[in-house]
Amino acid sequence: MGTYRAGAEIKTVGLVAGGYVGAGWAAFLLGRGLCVRAWLRRPEAGNELRAEIDALWPDLERLGLAPGADRARLEVFTSLEEALAGCDFVQENAAENAALKAELYARIDGCVAPDVLIASSTSSLSMTDMQAGCRHPERCVLGHPFTPTHLMCLVEVVGGARTDPAAVDAAMATYTCWGKMPVRLSREIFGHIGNRLATALWREAVNLLLEGVASVEDIDRAVVEGPGRKWAISGPFESYHLSGGKGGMTRFLESYAAGIQRRWDDLGTPVLDAPTRARISELVEARLSDVPVERRAAQRGALLVNLMLALAPPAEA
Repeated sequence: MGTYRAGAEIKTVGLVAGGYVGAGWAAFLLGRGLCVRAWLRRPEAGNELRAEIDALWPDLERLGLAPGADRARLEVFTSLEEALAGCDFVQENAAENAALKAELYARIDGCVAPDVLIASSTSSLSMTDMQAGCRHPERCVLGHPFTPTHLMCLVEVVGGARTDPAAVDAAMATYTCWGKMPVRLSREIFGHIGNRLATALWREAVNLLLEGVASVEDIDRAVVEGPGRKWAISGPFESYHLSGGKGGMTRFLESYAAGIQRRWDDLGTPVLDAPTRARISELVEARLSDVPVERRAAQRGALLVNLMLALAPPAEA
């Protein structure tokens, strides 16, 4: 097992590709007082990235910036080699294309020292596939954030077939040091944890919509005012354990297992073919197009900050 840079040792992070996820990482890392060296394919993308960071910065200010937090610590490059020079950690955010990521990982691998972790934000793909062409695959890990990345604390961490377990440990320690809440997967699985759970719920939401059970507005409201409210505090296992009262999970299953099984058996299995995609888009746009996406995102960010502040543990005396 090797030794890898981790936690407070990391001063400079290489950001590979921008976009929605990359901009969130950039803003978050700058807010933690780190230096960020970003590689972007298009020269004009630097101004776009800075504008996105500026839009996210007020959320981070409300949560509290770390000492040394400064947007001026962002540098942008169109050369991958120049961007990653001197970096202590790399967070990759390229498009969800397995072949593209494998090629990119092989290039990143040649740009940084062997003790520098290379983490991918991929929402579904396999680290085993991405690390295949690397000379030092042992330091390659998944570090998948939940979006919006600058606010959400979840980061899912797992290695590929050739990843050193010590590299996973180092990634866990690093994300924790940054104030994230990492979870460790015991093995790779397509879509990881959070996206699989969210996708399962959304599949049934789509089924209810297409079957005419309820509107977009009412389905969203049912989630927000129902399980969403509780799951912001306790996850599904703890929530159902509490629903069993003094008897906990054992009592809950004794009382409700038959009904749950019936609901499981009755869940829909919609297929996202072209007509279905068009119908979902039509119904969602009709409900939500009255307010621009940017304004809705800003409103959601402000509410997320309120929630995070409300749920933060009290400061020690």
